Amino acid sequence: MAIISDETAKAFINHFRSTLPEGEIKSLWMDRNLIDTIRQLDGDTAKLSGLRIYLARYKEGVGITGEAPFTKNRFTVVVVPTVNEGGDLEKDIPGAYMDTALPCPPRKCDGGI
Repeated sequence: MAIISDETAKAFINHFRSTLPEGEIKSLWMDRNLIDTIRQLDGDTAKLSGLRIYLARYKEGVGITGEAPFTKNRFTVVVVPTVNEGGDLEKDIPGAYMDTALPCPPRKCDGGI
């Protein structure tokens, strides 16, 4: 992990945004529940090695149990904690996949950039 300067981060973000079609998702916001859930899992396993973040799109007719299906092709991320299986093999923890991202737009996107 590398902490980068605000200026570098803004340059990377603005470059990415300049390539997006009109109305495309600019960012995703994840609330504190993601952190709390991961910490709870870490207490249960004590072997968490990190997080894998998958880039994903919603599929028409597929939703979370008890919720309406999501908009077809809307961009999202799926986050899952990993455990180390030896060497550089990081394995997803089954049953721990999370879609907690709220896209912007329509949510306000420019909270600091």
